[in-house]
Amino acid sequence: MNKYYLKKTINGIPNIYKLENFIGEGSNGFIFKAKHNNTGQKVAIKLLKPIQCFGNNTKFQMDCFYKEVYLYSKMNHPNIVKLIDKGVTNHKQPFFVFEFINGITLKDFISGQKKLSTSLVKEVMSQVLDAINHFSSKGVIHCDLKPQNIMITNNRLQKQVKIIDFGSSIMRKEIKQRQFKKVIRSNETQIKGTPTYCAPEQLRGETPSVKCDLYAWGLILIECLTGKTAIQGESITQIIQQQLSDQAVTIPSNILSHPIGSILEKVLKKNPSLRSDKPDLIYEEFLKTNLKTLDIWFASVTSTSKNQTYHTMINSLHGKNVFKQLKKISRQLESK
Repeated sequence: MNKYYLKKTINGIPNIYKLENFIGEGSNGFIFKAKHNNTGQKVAIKLLKPIQCFGNNTKFQMDCFYKEVYLYSKMNHPNIVKLIDKGVTNHKQPFFVFEFINGITLKDFISGQKKLSTSLVKEVMSQVLDAINHFSSKGVIHCDLKPQNIMITNNRLQKQVKIIDFGSSIMRKEIKQRQFKKVIRSNETQIKGTPTYCAPEQLRGETPSVKCDLYAWGLILIECLTGKTAIQGESITQIIQQQLSDQAVTIPSNILSHPIGSILEKVLKKNPSLRSDKPDLIYEEFLKTNLKTLDIWFASVTSTSKNQTYHTMINSLHGKNVFKQLKKISRQLESK
C-alpha cells in the first residue's frame, strides 16, 4: 500500500461520510469503513486508486471499477453485498458505497472451526447457491467465487452469507469469445479467478459461464466438509496442472458414497459440456439432501473397531431409514 496515494485518495470525500478506518485494498481501489453522518449507518467505501498506481493497466482497471459498480446496481439479494451510493470526491476520484459487513470470511471461519458441522455447512452453502442463482439470472458471472469472497455475518442468531468482490465478474451479454481470449493471453495478471477455485475452461481462456461458479461452489463445499482445499499443490503451477488435467476432481470416498456425492459430481465435471448449468436445480437437490447423515459416513472412517466391516456396511446405505439400518448393523457387529 502506497501511503502517499492512500492519503491523496481519501482527501475530498463528501462530508456526508466520515471515514473511520482502512479495511484493505484491491487491484483498483482502497476500501474504508465509514459512517453516514446523517443516519449513523456503518458503511464501506471503495475509492478508485489514483491512475498513477495502474501504469499501463489504467484503462483496464478503471473499466473493472466502473463495471463492478454497474453489476452491484443490477443485483438485489440478501446474500449479496448491497450497493448504497456512488459518486466522486472533490478531486474527481470515483467511489461507491456498500453495506458494511460485520463478520469474517468463510476462509477464516473454516480455519477457526477446522471442520464445520454438517448443519452449518448446509446453512451456509445453500445461501451461496441461492446467491449464484440470483446473479446468474441477472446475467452475471462472478468468476472469482472462493471462501475469501464469502462473508459470514456475526450479527444474527443464524449465520448469514454475503457474497462480495464482483471486481472480476462479467456479464453474459458482453462476452465475445475472441476478445476474451485476447485479454487472457495479452496479460496474465488479468486472468479472471483464483486457480485453486477456477474451472478448467477459465484457465484455458475460454468463455466463462455459470458453470464456472458452480464448479467453484463444489470445491468450496468439499473444503467446508473436510477443512482442506480440494485442489492442493506446492505451487500455482501444480494447482493449474491439476485443474487442467483430465483426471476428475478427487472427492473423498466418504463424501462420494453419500447422496451429496452425486451433486458434487454434477458440478465438478472437468468437461464443461457435461457440467450442470442449473443452479436452481442444484439448489433444490441440495436442500433435499440430508447432510446430517454424512456424520455417520465420517464415523465410518474414524472407527477403530471392526473398521473395515463397518465401512463396507455404511457405504451400502443411501440415506433412507438410515437409523433403522444402523441398528441392524450394530446388532450384526455385536454378533461378530
